[in-house]
Amino acid sequence: MFSLNNSVSAVNFAETAIIPPQCLERFLPLEEAYARPLRERGVLLAGISELQAPFEVERKCMPFHVVVYTLSGGARVETHQGESEMNAGELWLGPSRQYHRYQAANRWKVLWFHLAESAQWGALANETPGVRPTRPIHPLHQATEEFLNETTLQEGDFRVAHTYAELIGLLLDRALEQKLNPASALQLAGLSRLWERVDADLPGAWSVETLAAQMYVSPTHFHRMVVRHTGTSPMEFVTRLRMRRAAELLRASDQTVEAIATSVGYGAAVAFSKAFKRHFGESPGKFRARRSAD
Repeated sequence: MFSLNNSVSAVNFAETAIIPPQCLERFLPLEEAYARPLRERGVLLAGISELQAPFEVERKCMPFHVVVYTLSGGARVETHQGESEMNAGELWLGPSRQYHRYQAANRWKVLWFHLAESAQWGALANETPGVRPTRPIHPLHQATEEFLNETTLQEGDFRVAHTYAELIGLLLDRALEQKLNPASALQLAGLSRLWERVDADLPGAWSVETLAAQMYVSPTHFHRMVVRHTGTSPMEFVTRLRMRRAAELLRASDQTVEAIATSVGYGAAVAFSKAFKRHFGESPGKFRARRSAD
């Protein structure tokens, strides 16, 4: 066991941590190029941690927001508002500059994020520390696990990791949408539902016009909205959803390339193969062979 103390006197930030040696922490490699979507969203640090008592962290005047999703187990938390608990399936928010201390009750597995004091997360500063209602956290947890898995593959070009980084960002936005600017939160919620519909019908004849109609806005307004929230065009985002599904099928099924092409919205295997190579930098066959070898 060791105790870590980190103080920055210029801003009165102080952090003390007790981390037993049996704790396992996996940090997202946010410094890498493929993690850019997360950095652009103001994610400063993030990871999945399997903790055990007497794990403890205490922070004062921290210049970032803390978001903790309890995956299993639980912890006790102390703030200026009093004491409470973090339990499995709950999201706990620690706004910047506000004191908190949490201790693992026994075994405690968490998915956590440190978010910048940026305009995107500015509304969080007005909240009080505590448990917040949220959607089921499984999709965000799964996307983070897949992101970490992709970063450990050998000989990869990490385009899949980049796609998962984008997905993590979108799911994090959705989880915290009630804390964002109301207009922005409404748009994000609508886009999340739209992408879910697209993902459920990838062979559909999607276009900017049909997508915009689903949101009851003009194609021009919809294009601006998607670029603002995702950093890419609507049809490029649809392509990413199709390529993500194709990659999953190539890795986890024995379907032919032709069958996969049809299932993700391509009428011809040749067109699908060209799009796949443009997206991932290699053909579907080579991608499947390399993933099988890994």
